[in-house]
Amino acid sequence: MFSNNFLSNLFLLLILSVAMFFGLQPFSEILPIDGIGRDFIAASIGAILVALVTGIFLEKRSLLEQKKAKDDEIFKARLKVYEEFLTEFFSMLKDNEIKDDEIDKLQSINERIFAYGGRKAGEQIKSLMEQVKRTAKEAGDEKIDGGTKETLTDKMHKISNGVFRQDLLGEDISTNSTEKPVHSNIDSKQLEKNQNKKHRGTNKIMFAGNPLTKTKFVEEVFTKLLEENSFTIEKLKNDYASNDRMEECGLNKHEQEHFEGWRSQPIWLLFKQAEELKKRSAEANWQRYIMEPKIKVEKEEIVVRRGQNSDSVSGLIKLLPVEFKKKYKINDHV
Repeated sequence: MFSNNFLSNLFLLLILSVAMFFGLQPFSEILPIDGIGRDFIAASIGAILVALVTGIFLEKRSLLEQKKAKDDEIFKARLKVYEEFLTEFFSMLKDNEIKDDEIDKLQSINERIFAYGGRKAGEQIKSLMEQVKRTAKEAGDEKIDGGTKETLTDKMHKISNGVFRQDLLGEDISTNSTEKPVHSNIDSKQLEKNQNKKHRGTNKIMFAGNPLTKTKFVEEVFTKLLEENSFTIEKLKNDYASNDRMEECGLNKHEQEHFEGWRSQPIWLLFKQAEELKKRSAEANWQRYIMEPKIKVEKEEIVVRRGQNSDSVSGLIKLLPVEFKKKYKINDHV
């Protein structure tokens, strides 16, 4: 509570008071009791002591003000860097892709968290970043699935409600929340192990006896499907983009996300719509969709999204006709 300098000054004041008392005592004995000399000495001692005490407490006040100013600056810096990390993290997961430049941005913010963030915050963000890098490496050019996204999101929520809130507000609500975490009944290490195993086991999807990447599988399915069947754009939308059909075929919420028309990057788009997205994008090397070769549908052309995951593949398989799956030996379970 008190600085070493403050305690030293207080000790010196005590020593000085004792020294002055004994040092000036001979003068009080020789001076008359009602004389002006004795009053002058007493007044001088009092003035000196008051000046010293005032100086010590002013120094203490100055130190407290400096500490408060420093704490305010640290609070502002932590608030800013934590906000930046949260914004970049959820922006990265928005499209179910983890790109190298997004990891680099998070790593740059992470270095600042290590510099002036809380110690525990630094440790937990480091652990999260390691998990993000592993997930990106395992996904490769494909999108991450919904379960993996939820796992990363849950971990970020716990950090935000835990160490971030502790550093900024002095309270931790990560263990007091009435909401159950999505994976609260599963050991986190086992969950991570299962997710890693899931990624490693689904890198290739079988199509007509050939192992294909998820993106190539989706491209081949739409190519063959539209070549061999008479489709209109309206029928394609009804069969592979309508909510009623998705519910009828039993797609879960993560699978449905890849076919919903209101999303900016559904599993397939009209070529002209993809061209419009490309024009509006700020990305220098835009490659969100496979623009060549295009797939013909009536007088229109469609393109397939570059980057698929197990949710988009399993959702597409549920929508496919049984005869088509039999012909190309497509397994219902991804």
